[in-house]
Amino acid sequence: MNNRSYFFRWRFIFWLGVMVVLGSACDLIGGGETPPAVVEPTVAAATATAEIQPPTTIPDLPTTAPTATAADIAPTSTIEGESEPEEPTVEAATATAEPTLEETAAPTLEPVVAAPGTIAPGQQISNSLESGEVQVYQFQGTEFEPVMVFVEGDEELDIAINAYLGSVAADTPLSQLTPLSQANVSPVGRPEVLVVTPDEDGEHTIVVRGHGNTAGTYTLYMYDGTTPTSNTQLISDSFEAGESKSYPAQSNGGRPVIAYVDQTVQCDMVIQIVSSAGEVMMDANFGGSNSAEAAFVLPLETTDYTVELSTLNGEAAVYNLVIVTLN
Repeated sequence: MNNRSYFFRWRFIFWLGVMVVLGSACDLIGGGETPPAVVEPTVAAATATAEIQPPTTIPDLPTTAPTATAADIAPTSTIEGESEPEEPTVEAATATAEPTLEETAAPTLEPVVAAPGTIAPGQQISNSLESGEVQVYQFQGTEFEPVMVFVEGDEELDIAINAYLGSVAADTPLSQLTPLSQANVSPVGRPEVLVVTPDEDGEHTIVVRGHGNTAGTYTLYMYDGTTPTSNTQLISDSFEAGESKSYPAQSNGGRPVIAYVDQTVQCDMVIQIVSSAGEVMMDANFGGSNSAEAAFVLPLETTDYTVELSTLNGEAAVYNLVIVTLN
C-alpha cells in the first residue's frame, strides 16, 4: 500500500469519529427530557416514605407506657393495704405485754400484811401490847423447814417471842407450855429475832409479849429461804470445804439489816455482819449443825455492810441466804 492510500484511510476514520461524536451531542441536546426521568424523584419519595414511617410507631409508645404505669400502681396499693393492718397488730401486742410485766412485778413492791391472828413467810403485821398482854399468831409449819421471826418494837417495849407447836390461845398460861424456841436477849427498845424449826407439819403459834410488863407498838415479820418480799435479796449459793463467801448489803438509813441463812445440806453455818471498816458488828452460830442462823445490826445511818458466810468446822455448804433491808 502506498503512502497516499494510507493517508486517505486514516482521514476517513478521523471524520467518521467526528460524525459519531457530533451525533451523540445532538442527541443530548435535543432529547433532554429523558435523562432527568423520574429516577431521582422516585428515590426521594422512597426516602421520604422511609423517613416518615418510623414516627408512626413512636406514638404507639405512650399507649404502652400508661398501661405499664397502671400495672405498677396496682401492686403498690396492694402492698400498702397489707402493711397497714400489721402496724396496729404489733402495737396491740406491745400494749398487752407491758401490763403483764407490771402485774408480775407489782406483788413484790408492797408489803404483804397478814390477817389478824395469822402470819406466814413473806408477810408482816403491826399491833400493840398493853402491860401484861400477849398477842398470838398462827402459822402453818412444815417439818424441818425453818422460818425466821423478826419483831421490831418502839422505844418503850421490851419484846419477848415464844414459838409453840399447835394452837395456843391468848389466855393460856405460858408457864404451862414448853416452847419450841424463844428469844428475849435484846434490851428495851431493841428488836428480837427468832429461828423456828417445826418438828412436824401442822399449825404452830407465835406469841409476842412485853417482858417485865412493858407496853408499846410493834411490827412482826416472818421470812423463809425462798419467799420473795419487797425488802429482801434471795440468794441460793454454795462453797467448797475450807472456803467462805461474802455478800454486800446496804442499810436504808438507820433501819435494820438482817441476815438469815438456811443450809440445805448438813453443816454448821456461821454468819458474820462486817462493817465497811472491817469490824465484825454481829455474828451468829447458835443453832448447831444442820440448823438455820440469823443475825441483825442497827445502823445509825445509811451504811455499807458485808455478810460473810462460813462453816464452823470448814465443811462444804449449800444454802439459801436472805438479806433483809427494812424500809
